[in-house]
Amino acid sequence: MISTKYFFDYRDDNLFKEAIENVQIYLNGLGYPKEVIDNICYQKFIRNNPDYYLYYPYLFNSAFDFSDKEVLDMLSIAGFLYYRSIILMDDIFDNKKETSNFNVFLTINICQEETVKILSTFFETDSEFWDIWGKRKFEYVKAYKLDKQSHNISSFAEYEVLCDYKSSFGKIAIDALFVLTGKHYRNEYQNVLKSHKDFYVAFQILDDVSDYEEDYINQQFNISKNHLEKRVDDIESYSLGDQKKLLYLEGVAEELYLKAYEHIIRAFEFVRDYKAPRWKDELQRMQNTITINNLNINGYIRFNKYLKSKHIDRLEQGLGKIFSSNRRLYFLVKWLSTVSAMGVAWFSG
Repeated sequence: MISTKYFFDYRDDNLFKEAIENVQIYLNGLGYPKEVIDNICYQKFIRNNPDYYLYYPYLFNSAFDFSDKEVLDMLSIAGFLYYRSIILMDDIFDNKKETSNFNVFLTINICQEETVKILSTFFETDSEFWDIWGKRKFEYVKAYKLDKQSHNISSFAEYEVLCDYKSSFGKIAIDALFVLTGKHYRNEYQNVLKSHKDFYVAFQILDDVSDYEEDYINQQFNISKNHLEKRVDDIESYSLGDQKKLLYLEGVAEELYLKAYEHIIRAFEFVRDYKAPRWKDELQRMQNTITINNLNINGYIRFNKYLKSKHIDRLEQGLGKIFSSNRRLYFLVKWLSTVSAMGVAWFSG
């Protein structure tokens, strides 16, 4: 069943617009040219990514009873800038952009420099935060290596680690709130991190299923391709288009969506007793998305089976008319079409 429960009572509809304005005001105040600001706040990039990357700390601040808006706004700016730099670097490494593009490197440099400058206003050089910061950076390096060396991932548990490492930039917001509140909310901190990991396992599963072709071309690890290789012998002998169809017809996508659903339910459990309305809202949205995608898969499979059965019925009728003058030949065709129908039903599962 699709859940219709949302947490709109707690959602600030103006937060997204305000967050964009805050980034622009901050960069304008530093005297950056309009071209640089437009590159950082590229509208297509913002539209193609979840809104919450512009206000990530606001997803978790209630769990730590932290409500200083000025600090949260600055942390949100730092988080967005860092995320923007990471995505640009990903595009370069995945050969989506020309590595000789000076503007891309300039944008990355500015985003990372301003991120560190903002965080330095809240954390002294000897703060434990910077130790955690270093840990998160190396997690992301590990994620990149795992992504490019898929033979290093041999189990779903290792895939979960990859998902957690890929989302390391997001954990920095949680780390910052933990340190800023004097590390008093240790249980909340650990459980929010666990919830964050489960959310991103589900997130990455959905991403892998939808990006099968892109990851195939870029030679990145993809959990749906990994599972399909185990389900279908010699999968590489099939065209890319047929592989994408088999992903659904062989039940791989449905199986993975069920795994994603389990992770979202667990992500809810970790924060059930905490005040984290915006985070719970995002978990709910993900749960609904998984459910809808699963329903779409079932519809696709049923429709595919229907088309195959109709094709066989029409073949039988057409050949029956052609050979109606020869009853023995007609019954032979009838028998062959029955065998064919059994074969299609078996193949389609």
